[in-house]
Amino acid sequence: MKDRFGDSPSQVAIDRMEHELGIINRMGFASYFLIVWDFVRYAREQRIPTAPGARPAAPWSATCFI
Repeated sequence: MKDRFGDSPSQVAIDRMEHELGIINRMGFASYFLIVWDFVRYAREQRIPTAPGARPAAPWSATCFI
């Protein structure tokens, strides 16, 4: 949030983030996203090619709709 919206994100952005993260947690996907991100990060650090923009998409979804 801070990287995208600065030190004072709007309440709309905060509400959307909380909504998206709540869904991710309720559906049990939080661990999945952390594991996938670890794989992608490791690949990039080792200069192993990854798909352009490869990252678990849902954690960024809160910022895509605002």
